[in-house]
Amino acid sequence: QLSVAIDSVDNTFFLLLIISCATCCIGFMGIYYLLFRVVMNNRKLEMTRQQLAINEQRFIRILSHTDNTFYVTDRRGNFQFTSEKVLQLTGYTTEELNNRSYLSLIPEEWQEQVQAFYHNQVAQNELHTVYRCPIVRKDGTIRWVEQSCILIQDQQKISGMQATVRDVTDTVLLEKTIEEQHFKLKSIMD
Repeated sequence: QLSVAIDSVDNTFFLLLIISCATCCIGFMGIYYLLFRVVMNNRKLEMTRQQLAINEQRFIRILSHTDNTFYVTDRRGNFQFTSEKVLQLTGYTTEELNNRSYLSLIPEEWQEQVQAFYHNQVAQNELHTVYRCPIVRKDGTIRWVEQSCILIQDQQKISGMQATVRDVTDTVLLEKTIEEQHFKLKSIMD
C-alpha cells in the first residue's frame, strides 16, 4: 500500500509538473505574441510617420508652386506655418513670421475690425470666410489682401485657422478709381 501511495504522489507531482510547464509555455507564448504585436505596431507606426512626412513635403511643394500665399495659425492667431510665397507678399521670411501674431501685419487702424471679424468667425463657428483687408509690408508699404480662412478643428475644438491669401491691391485701387469717377460723374450730372 505504501508503494501505491508513493506512486500516486509521484503521479500527482508529475501531473502538476506537466501542468506547470504547459502553463509556463502558454504564458511565454502569450508574452512572445504580445511582444510581436508591439513590434509590429511600432513598425506600422513608424511607416505611418514616414508616410505623413512624405505627404507633408508633397503638400509644402504644392503650396510653394501656387500663386497664393498659404498660412496656418494657432488658436491665438500666431503663425505656425507660412508658405514661401509669404516673402513676396509681406517682405518677411517664414522664420520671421513664425509664432508672430497675424495682427502684427495689420495697420493699427484696422486691427480692431479685423480681430472682430475673425473672433466672430470662431464664435459663430463659421467654417469658411473670405475677408479683404490691408497689410503692412516689412518695408512699410500697404498691400490689400483677400484671405480665404478655414477653421481647423481638433476633436470638436477650434485649434487654429488655415488661409490662402492673394494680393488684391490692383483690384482695390481700380475699384476706388471707378468709385471716384462715378462720384465725379454723378456730381456733374446733378
